[in-house]
Amino acid sequence: MKWLKKYFTPEDKNKQGNRNKRALECLKALAFEPVGIRKALIELNGLKVKDLSRQDGVSPATIYNTIRGRRINRKAIELISRSLELSVEDLFSGGADDPS
Repeated sequence: MKWLKKYFTPEDKNKQGNRNKRALECLKALAFEPVGIRKALIELNGLKVKDLSRQDGVSPATIYNTIRGRRINRKAIELISRSLELSVEDLFSGGADDPS
């Protein structure tokens, strides 16, 4: 996803939510699957599953499987969404991995 990083410069760090929202819309326009979108946003933001798991007591495996759409864990979904400053609906709506 290095190509995506060049469109989102370091000065955008102050507007992280806006940057992530723009990246989300870009990836959707390019017809990325929800799993690919989540993985790209996590990479774009330099987040590590291990670090996320330390924040809220959710196991790394649960977070990884939630990102991949293999598991629906409300706590992990909220943690991922909060870390990316995007809504749960933005990241996990529609398809087989819809948590609703």
